[in-house]
Amino acid sequence: MKRSLGIICVFFIVFLLSGCGKSSFDGSRIGNDSQFVMKYKIFNTTDEQSLLLEAGDTIRTEVIVDSGKLSIKIQKDSDTPIYERDDIVTSENFDVEIQESGTYKITVIGENTKGGVNFKKVDGEKAEQEETQQGISEKTIDLSGAFQEINGCAVIYSPVQEEYSFFNEDMCRQEVSPYSTFKIISALLGLQKGVIVDETSTMGYDGMDYGNVEWNGDLTLEEAFEKSCIWYFREVIDLVGRDKMQEELKNLQYGNCDISEWNGSNINPLENLNGFWLDSSLKTSPLEQVEVLSRIFEGHSDYDSRNIEILKRIMLVDENDSQKIYGKTGSGNGEAWFVGFSESGGERKYIAIYLNDSEHRDQISGNRAKEIALEIIK
Repeated sequence: MKRSLGIICVFFIVFLLSGCGKSSFDGSRIGNDSQFVMKYKIFNTTDEQSLLLEAGDTIRTEVIVDSGKLSIKIQKDSDTPIYERDDIVTSENFDVEIQESGTYKITVIGENTKGGVNFKKVDGEKAEQEETQQGISEKTIDLSGAFQEINGCAVIYSPVQEEYSFFNEDMCRQEVSPYSTFKIISALLGLQKGVIVDETSTMGYDGMDYGNVEWNGDLTLEEAFEKSCIWYFREVIDLVGRDKMQEELKNLQYGNCDISEWNGSNINPLENLNGFWLDSSLKTSPLEQVEVLSRIFEGHSDYDSRNIEILKRIMLVDENDSQKIYGKTGSGNGEAWFVGFSESGGERKYIAIYLNDSEHRDQISGNRAKEIALEIIK
């Protein structure tokens, strides 16, 4: 009897050890009705996510396989899968076009896989725009002199020349937090929805000490934008409302359009100094920043020209006899932005600068990003 119990115990211990030694998932996951993103050190299980898609939409797919293998299936209800592939062992990018509206389930199966997947809904209208933009040229430029030793990237878009110029292109295509550059969008939406009327509009200072003397007062829109006052734009965004904000971001095709962490991730101690645009759920890339700005200021959106002109006035950062430069900085957690455009001789050029450098963290700021942008533009 004792011998039998001993054998059972040995088998039980072996079973526990084998189970403990084989992790099923070690990584991060984001999933909603417009995207499914995973990054992992180990993926040894099955995961699913449903996307809500319309006819004409595209599922933009990025698969990274550093080791192991993946299987992927995309299927509407019980219909024949529109995409199915087993034993993927190499990294690749591809698009899956949607012919019929509905809910599509993406199933991913990993076998000892290291890497990641990114399935992103691209609206049919945006897909059409991208097709028409295929004639737009792209080039790489050397801006290392402007950046010096700071790790960062730049993208410049000239509608007149129909050309994108990239410095560190891969970095320009990575989605990160927009931080205070999102005040461009929140100001415009506040104007469009009647939350604020013009650059003199105030939001009613509550008397709290916000730890920044420039924020402690009943600021106008122009002052709040210049001083990058978080509480002011938190009030604007809350009055615009979650549903309207989600709708407008999708119409603008602003990054991942993810406002799921509406109240933010508590990077600041006060509640109204946090939000989805501050190191939280909303992400966008330098390239996408430039694309959104060009839609707004080239007249490819539904926003009133009056509101766009007000936004333009508060964005002015530099001017001389031959050139005006507009933009907004943003920074946080060792990252920094300048996003804007120049006007000279009737021509606009859009620019996004993004910095992220842990080794030169003391040099990373929105003002430094702006200095780099002004040097490049001028």
